[in-house]
Amino acid sequence: MRITKLTDLASMFISDGKILEELVDCMVSCAVLNRSSMELVVEVDKECKKFDFCSQLKLRYGIRLTDLRTICVKLAKCDAAESALLYCDNKMWNTNSLEERLAFMIISLLLLRELQTNISRKADEATRNSSIEILCKSFIDRISIGLEDVEVIEKEVINEYDTIVIRHAMDLCVIGAAFRCIDSKAKKCRLLTRCMVHIFEWRASANRLISLAADEAAHDLAEGMHEPSVSLLCLKYANTLLSHICILGDSWQLIRSARLVTALLDLCNEKAFFATACLLNNQMMSVLDRNDTKCTPAVIRAMISFVIDVAEWFPNEKEDDEIYDDEEKSEMNTANRRIPEFVSAIMAILKRTKHLTLSRELRNRLLILKLLKLSLEALANFPNRLCPLVHENWPGVKSNAVGSNFLARKQAFKVIVTMCKTTGSFMYRRFKSEIWPSIEESMMKLLENDGKPGGGNLISETYKYQRSLSVWKSIDPLAEDWESARRMLLMYASSGYVKKDLVTLANDSLQELAQLLK
Repeated sequence: MRITKLTDLASMFISDGKILEELVDCMVSCAVLNRSSMELVVEVDKECKKFDFCSQLKLRYGIRLTDLRTICVKLAKCDAAESALLYCDNKMWNTNSLEERLAFMIISLLLLRELQTNISRKADEATRNSSIEILCKSFIDRISIGLEDVEVIEKEVINEYDTIVIRHAMDLCVIGAAFRCIDSKAKKCRLLTRCMVHIFEWRASANRLISLAADEAAHDLAEGMHEPSVSLLCLKYANTLLSHICILGDSWQLIRSARLVTALLDLCNEKAFFATACLLNNQMMSVLDRNDTKCTPAVIRAMISFVIDVAEWFPNEKEDDEIYDDEEKSEMNTANRRIPEFVSAIMAILKRTKHLTLSRELRNRLLILKLLKLSLEALANFPNRLCPLVHENWPGVKSNAVGSNFLARKQAFKVIVTMCKTTGSFMYRRFKSEIWPSIEESMMKLLENDGKPGGGNLISETYKYQRSLSVWKSIDPLAEDWESARRMLLMYASSGYVKKDLVTLANDSLQELAQLLK
């Protein structure tokens, strides 16, 4: 590529098309991934806040991706990028080697990035742009078929840099880049819904490489539609996706619908989206009522996203304070008081999901406990609505808090702390009589075991100090109840067997509680 003039390079490609093909083949042979050296370091551009997927790719033989990108820039400037891209399109779908296909995809992505820049500079070349649009649509059509294999989304333990994972991540990025190269708004509108469905659905992947690649592709969709952000893209075009969200059908269709809802709720942070978000949430509750265990986790995740959004959209909403001398009128007023729509939505979620705190599936219990914690925090300013919900959900939370599974106990204690912070004395009696004795007993038993050879490991119980301290801060305990916590902490602080960091934590807890309870 040591040619002084781009016109000379263009003339050479025109006179002998084989030269361009040989150049592309050479680039492809260099674009072989070295997965063993790949490290995912999310680089965020300060201007556009965008993840750059290509920057994470590591190639063999010490070849740098920037060198290949430089060649693509020159090809675009001498109007050869389109021919090179067409050659890649023909070759990649006719190879049986996944590694070779990935290499063609890498070169295609680099070419598409440069083509988009070049098209912006030469927007008046309508004929040329039309041929590029046909080629880009071909990319989207072919890749869309491969993206139907969404089972990869569920494979949480799949290797981060597995060839299949990288292929799907590349597919998503190429769809986004190809979409941006289409200049016709009418053609983009016809493709938009299909692209959004695939990209948003794959964004729900447990694999972070795929999820981040989907974020990059979503950013490309927003730029292609000339929207300032992905959030505004979702707000404007969410209604076009509603037909793809079903509440009837087999488990797989319902799971895919729930993933799409989750992505929409995660990506759109506009308060104006609230009405659509409520509609989506109602659809998810209808799916949950079917008791299809396969799709339950995906539906709960969608509800979690809804509650997170609502908490951000209505952070300062409070319950009206009205005082009546007549107790009967006061109770009637509370019952008839207008309930904000977002409060009603969260109340409906907690009423419809409380049975899942006792689910046999640990994953469901952990998700529901997370949902419950977030919901209680969102309703913190509505005590008249909050306390009955705490009462209804308490049996399930208690069961997890005193159960045998460590993860469930830990998550349940987080919920209990939130309950105490949001309801104060309402939780006092429950915590004192139903939870604190089991905490005290287990911690004292561990203290005794730690003094024996081969005794218990207290590090795993550190969270109980922190959670207990948070609870005691919130419930304003009576002196005799506080004394039992103080005795236990004193024993830890003075023990010669307890690890030093736990002794320090116990002393700090004593001092902090003493200040609070003066």
